[in-house]
Amino acid sequence: TRRRIFNGKRQMIKIYGTPTCGFCLRAKKLAERHGLNFEYFDVTYSKYRDEMNEALGSEAVTVPQIWWYNKHIGGYTEFSEEIDNTRTYGDGGF
Repeated sequence: TRRRIFNGKRQMIKIYGTPTCGFCLRAKKLAERHGLNFEYFDVTYSKYRDEMNEALGSEAVTVPQIWWYNKHIGGYTEFSEEIDNTRTYGDGGF
């Protein structure tokens, strides 16, 4: 599937990736594990690749590329750190 929506809620996380990307799969599983709503976009489709590159303002070199509340986070490592920081310094939830 090109898009995945959880709980029918407004999506706060966008993950752009490819089906063969291990870090893309890990990013999706990380979001699922933490109960985060996300949409996944398969950038092997030019529509989503163009959308991602336009949002970046340049051509992406790597995937995944992840946005959280319309803020570009980066890749898997940055996404994982953002989750840890939110849980550590926030109220313990999302």
